[in-house]
Amino acid sequence: MSRNGRLPRSRTVNRVLPLVATVLGLGAGAHVTSAASLPSGPPAARAMSFATLVARVEPDVIAVRVSKVEAPAPSGGVAHNDFTRLDEQTSGAGNIIEAGGSGFFVSPDGYALTNNHVVEGAMSIQVKTTDGHIYSAHVAGKDPKTDLALIKVDTNRRFSYATFADHPPSVGDWVLTIGSQFGFDNTVTAGIVSGHGRNIGVGPYDDYLQIDAPINRGSSGGPAFNMKGQVVGINSAIYSPCGGSVGVAFDVPAATAKFVVSGLKEQGRVLRGWVGVHLQTMTPELASGFGLSKAEGVVVDAPVPDSPAAQAGIRAGDIIADVDGAPIKDRPDFGRRIGMISPGHQAKLRILRDGNSKLVALTVAAKPDAIEAVVNTSPVETAALEPRIVLALAPADHGALITSVTPEKLAAARGVKAGDVVLSVGRTAVANPGQVRQQLQALRRAGKQTVLMRVRAGSAIRFIALPLEQVALTPQDERQIQAWTPADPPNGGPN
Repeated sequence: MSRNGRLPRSRTVNRVLPLVATVLGLGAGAHVTSAASLPSGPPAARAMSFATLVARVEPDVIAVRVSKVEAPAPSGGVAHNDFTRLDEQTSGAGNIIEAGGSGFFVSPDGYALTNNHVVEGAMSIQVKTTDGHIYSAHVAGKDPKTDLALIKVDTNRRFSYATFADHPPSVGDWVLTIGSQFGFDNTVTAGIVSGHGRNIGVGPYDDYLQIDAPINRGSSGGPAFNMKGQVVGINSAIYSPCGGSVGVAFDVPAATAKFVVSGLKEQGRVLRGWVGVHLQTMTPELASGFGLSKAEGVVVDAPVPDSPAAQAGIRAGDIIADVDGAPIKDRPDFGRRIGMISPGHQAKLRILRDGNSKLVALTVAAKPDAIEAVVNTSPVETAALEPRIVLALAPADHGALITSVTPEKLAAARGVKAGDVVLSVGRTAVANPGQVRQQLQALRRAGKQTVLMRVRAGSAIRFIALPLEQVALTPQDERQIQAWTPADPPNGGPN
């Protein structure tokens, strides 16, 4: 609420905006509703009521109000992003603004969870419980990578609190949300889980639940409950061309929140696991080059020297298929799974190497602070290529140097640029352009469909894959490799 008693005006920003919501302490931990007491049939078959569930968990939800210095308006790059953070903000004196969000208690001693963007830069924090009491609070720890923050209420009072679900919900399961939408505290909405594992590009560990419960400004940090009164997600962002709910909301999953809360409460920060491998997501082209029937797992470009992976014997060209029995979908999935293993604990990786499967056990280390997560922009995953690429090669130490590439934009889309060094072709090391030519001929005679090349770019090493029938050496200059797409076959084709 603003000082004049009016509700804060919503500020629509066409970008990824977390739902700055008031933290409402969720007492699901102390109050778990029996599943048998809740309606379970389809809505068309019976009247639905969440009243019993709401009465049990509502006391555990809180509203969060903060005073902070107004951040400067963003410039460039995000103006047309339709993901929206929902922060209720009201201008105050000078550059001081009042913002509101939501949250919930996670322990009886006054620790509560909310979104980091709700309390980021806060000069003061107040929380309001459902019985009308207002308390000051402070930040106990924050994790910007998942947009979560743990706050501590400054009182000795004991609170009812929420517990996290041990298992993720299924698509189609009911969820109930409580928050301070548009400044209206204790607003309850319901919907279903629409999807899992959504990556909306706001952080290195994106793995959002998608729900269709109405979520609006002021909901950030609020909980989404299952029908047992357990938290399955934390409301964080919506997709909205207009700034309001259109039924596409994104929640941090309970498993991630539970891991973050544990780290923030015990150490004041989150220590993530790290094994030390440079990776890329497996693609159909790479899978063909490795002789696999389907694209699964991640390809090791190179282990970091002296890392847990290197010490365990993991090599360039290994394929990591699963971690502790859980299949790996892509590079971000691997990073999330390893990141949620506490340093010092063991992990078992299933490795595919030369057609054989083996288990590799290693001890996970703490992720070095200097290592920054980057978005996987592996060029082999891009599409819409132009007709041809021509690479000029010259001798180099331990490989063949790419001296020029035409056209540069298309070559970059394939992951190649001038200055790169080809280290191997078809899993065989090459020392000069002539050996590149020989290996291409050998692969063709062997009936291979894809040529797999290992390329060094600066200090980074990665694999790239090209369909073998689209790669040839130009007869005029044996230093060149010419690649074309079906749009421009070597001998011409029908118009």
